[in-house]
Amino acid sequence: MLTHLCVRNYVLIKELDIDWHSGFSVITGETGAGKSILLGAIGLLTGQRADSKSILPGATKCTIEGTFSAQSKDLHDFFEEHELDYEDGECIIRRELTSTGKSRCFINDTPVSVADLRSLAHCLVDIHSQHQNLLLGQENFQMNVLDAIAQNEDTTLKYHLCYKAYKDTQAQLEEARQRARTAKAEEDYLSFQLSQIEALGLKEQEDAEGRATDSDSCRGDTIGALPSHDDDGWRECRRLTTGWSQGCDTDAAGNHQNVSHHNPL
Repeated sequence: MLTHLCVRNYVLIKELDIDWHSGFSVITGETGAGKSILLGAIGLLTGQRADSKSILPGATKCTIEGTFSAQSKDLHDFFEEHELDYEDGECIIRRELTSTGKSRCFINDTPVSVADLRSLAHCLVDIHSQHQNLLLGQENFQMNVLDAIAQNEDTTLKYHLCYKAYKDTQAQLEEARQRARTAKAEEDYLSFQLSQIEALGLKEQEDAEGRATDSDSCRGDTIGALPSHDDDGWRECRRLTTGWSQGCDTDAAGNHQNVSHHNPL
């Protein structure tokens, strides 16, 4: 039940605090007294659409806060699912609206989405007016009424605990299956690489010798591609290949010939 309502800068209300007590409470007044404004404020707490025009002229923000006693409601699953604090069966819902059109929702001082606020508010508030008693047609509401009449609180609690354990186990199973699929894909990849290596038929020391041969061949190809005239580029190449025992040079006619050269001491 709603135990306290706090309204700040909403429509024509600058500041209002109302304490509600157990039992039946009635707000009366003539047309234009503000009864509909209070219903509008409570509607914001249930997740209804907010409009910046509802802010009191001259104010930059309006705040609607309601304190609910939820001891008779089984809301532990909702608060655990959304990681919200739930103590002493009390729930505080707050809605803030700024003049720029931004709206923020809070449950026990924790920011939440409008959808989450609406889901919780439907368990706490039911506004009956023309065409607004559609809650009676919702399956969850009907089941809760049946459980309340049959006094199945203990059985319902056991069911919720068992179902939560089942969902947790199901999530763990899916996680294990995903790890198995990842490991199988890695195994297939490594097996393919191994088969490619085995298909080469490599022998011991063959790979090292092959690399050495390829290296010599590359050096020979590079030397053979050098220019056939003695210019600065050719002399630079000779300088870079000083460490070799054999080189390549050209004679006056431009023909290649092997010569020996030594590093000067």
